[in-house]
Amino acid sequence: MIDHVIYYWPQWAMGGAVLFLCFAALRFRSRRGWASGPVAFPLLFVPWIRGLIVRQNLSQIALMLHGLLRCGVPLDRALGMCTSTDVHPAYRDWLSALRESLRGGASLREGLAHTRRKGLIPDTFVGQVEAGEYAGQLPAMLERIATIYAMEAEKRMQILVAIVLPVGILCLGYITASAQILAFQLLIGLSESLLV
Repeated sequence: MIDHVIYYWPQWAMGGAVLFLCFAALRFRSRRGWASGPVAFPLLFVPWIRGLIVRQNLSQIALMLHGLLRCGVPLDRALGMCTSTDVHPAYRDWLSALRESLRGGASLREGLAHTRRKGLIPDTFVGQVEAGEYAGQLPAMLERIATIYAMEAEKRMQILVAIVLPVGILCLGYITASAQILAFQLLIGLSESLLV
């Protein structure tokens, strides 16, 4: 039996991965801060899901900055307040570095250029923030960014749930069929050994 488990380990691993993705999608779909938890860290290496996590976190950051800047909080203090909220640790580090860059006398554009991390901060985000700063409409642009990224994150989540559930059902069916075939092969082998 162990040799069959060793032979079929890729199918079991694939099934386990699909079940994990199903669980993660269903468990964290309703939570607002699901993209900031420890479950989100390994998912940053999956390209399409990384886009979902990036949009979710940047949407939250832009919305918080929009509200704080509208209330008259200076940008460096607003960035400091955002670091203590429910965002992914990589974004907390980025916000801290951006805050220190601004405290050092750099403009927002220069700070974004120096602290930007590929894969976590898209070019569109940087371009829109720079355009908002240049036009003197940074809070309004941050509100627009938050709305757009929140809608994109919700669309990606709906697509993920729509894809993962049927694939998970097919994988469970495949695993069940493989286990039944393995059980029948063992029973046939046992009955042949008893007849001889």
